[in-house]
Amino acid sequence: MPVGDCDCDGNTKDCDGNCGGKDFKDECDVCNGPGVVAPFCNCKGDKRDCLGVCGGEAHRDKCGVCNGAGVPQGDCDCHGKKLDCNNVCGGTDGVDECSVCNGPGIVYPFCDCDENRKDCKDVCGGKTLVDECKVCGGTGIPDGDCNCFGKKLDCEGVCGGFKVKDDCGVCGGTGI
Repeated sequence: MPVGDCDCDGNTKDCDGNCGGKDFKDECDVCNGPGVVAPFCNCKGDKRDCLGVCGGEAHRDKCGVCNGAGVPQGDCDCHGKKLDCNNVCGGTDGVDECSVCNGPGIVYPFCDCDENRKDCKDVCGGKTLVDECKVCGGTGIPDGDCNCFGKKLDCEGVCGGFKVKDDCGVCGGTGI
């Protein structure tokens, strides 16, 4: 008999050792094995990665991108949304000019975020006042006057009065 034959008819043994049997080894060297079965791509049990490489290490990120970096820095999701001031992804709450989330901003009568008001010269937080004569930054009633209109006290103490002392020093008197 020739070497490798198991009988005089020229049969050989199959993978189970049966002379003339029909059993064979699959690509993974398993007798009557199923071979490589999905989802595997080789006999080691590896799967294809997202690039199609058998046993590769590429994977899909949180955004579904093969070998992607995930959510971009500064965004809160895969669609480019940002966190609003209340930490809501894609929310619409904003910060006002005073850095307050959903704040009212600068509200009259104030002129800035520190609750300052404008002075009479229209300076925000300024210190210029209106005096008793209603003059912005004025000095008030001048010395010797009794009102804002330059009037003087008469001898009876009446502002703008007409009584004067006579030659004898009598207020409103007729004199000598």
